[in-house]
Amino acid sequence: MITSYLILAHKNPEQLSRLIERLDSSNSYFFINIDRNQPLKPFINSMPKKNVFFLNDNQRKSGNWGRTDIVEATIELIREALNVKGKSYLILLSGQDYPLVNNSRIKETLIKNYYDGFVSTFSIPVDGWTNRGLDRLNFYRMSLSNKRYDFVLIPSIWEESFYNIRVFKSLYAILRRGKKKTLFKILRKRRHPNDIKPFGGSQWWAMSSNLARRILNFIDNNPSFLRYHQDTLIADEIFFQTIIHHIAELDHTLKIAPSLTYTNWERKNVPLPVTFGAEDFEELKEASKTHLFARKLDIESDTAILDKIDAELLS
Repeated sequence: MITSYLILAHKNPEQLSRLIERLDSSNSYFFINIDRNQPLKPFINSMPKKNVFFLNDNQRKSGNWGRTDIVEATIELIREALNVKGKSYLILLSGQDYPLVNNSRIKETLIKNYYDGFVSTFSIPVDGWTNRGLDRLNFYRMSLSNKRYDFVLIPSIWEESFYNIRVFKSLYAILRRGKKKTLFKILRKRRHPNDIKPFGGSQWWAMSSNLARRILNFIDNNPSFLRYHQDTLIADEIFFQTIIHHIAELDHTLKIAPSLTYTNWERKNVPLPVTFGAEDFEELKEASKTHLFARKLDIESDTAILDKIDAELLS
């Protein structure tokens, strides 16, 4: 079985190279989007392997948080991975992910109890998301710049929620930044497609090549779905999850299991998700019993945790 890793990266060529070295095998391929705001050459120079493929400048997307760039980059990576002939699994990772088990265990997990996909999802509306996630679906996300949290959410003028001080302040911010053309959107209501129930969940998934082809067919046959999500806040937590559940509703033989990537969103008083360090090894060791990968780690702040995983979990 072929394992195709789809990787979204934006920094640390050394860490990306190390990730690929750990996952490399005779039946592995790597398809990588480097944030188009970053130079590509340092990443290419760090890993001259025949089974590593980078999206070119015409294909690669930026990694701007909260926008559809990441979704579009993932679609490009899926298309490239499906050019590899043979039955395969596609596994989506970030450049700051790292395996918690060795390659033999990864392939054993994927093959032993066959699932069409490993993706953690939940129905929207959902407790735990601001406004239960409905503002993501019904409001327009309008970026003020490429900075992480520099955006506003605005309902259509036909919504009662449009008429309050917060919205008018957002409108002023848009006008002040010279982005008045974007305001024409609010003249029409924004509604999720009625025939598809929205789902959210973890961005990080694994899926069979068969399911990946069915997802691409849906995207190609429903271009309005991607256009709709170009105004969605953090679309990567909704886009693929919704399509997968839509396909599953039409095909009850489809088998879906939870995501294989461990992420800690629960720790208090730290930036989330948690960036794991050497002091978190026992947590990751426990996670390795049920997950294959961890997110996230940063070689610039802590190399010891990578060394410890190599020595005690990947050997």
